[in-house]
Amino acid sequence: MNTIVPIYEAGAAWPDDVLETHYTSLKPSVPKVQLAGLMAKRSVANPKLLASLQAEAQDSARRKEIFFGFIKMSWIPVLAVLEHGSDAGRAELDGWLQAWSEAERSLFLGYIRQEPLYLHWFATAEKAIQHDREGVVP
Repeated sequence: MNTIVPIYEAGAAWPDDVLETHYTSLKPSVPKVQLAGLMAKRSVANPKLLASLQAEAQDSARRKEIFFGFIKMSWIPVLAVLEHGSDAGRAELDGWLQAWSEAERSLFLGYIRQEPLYLHWFATAEKAIQHDREGVVP
């Protein structure tokens, strides 16, 4: 399977609390992008790890910080959960994106629209955003 968010396999032996400590560190020893993939993968068995990913996705500084090109650091945990998380984790993503402006969500959805890995979730997210605009409660 193709992947956009890699998994830091060297951290596979770390207990969840050590992984989370590295991920939430201001100066992680491993790039957060790789840790996000591992956190999302581990969240399948330990949903508590989703809270740290959500905090990163909603952090106002991360929403401004560029990762690459126009991709923001706040997108990385969302992409990680889309790729490596559980269906339950993916179901929470709409709520995570509520902290983003409509312009941020539109840019993100425009990006994932181009990625076959995300097409199923994209349709659901786009519908939720349309409901927000119209004030419809699904």
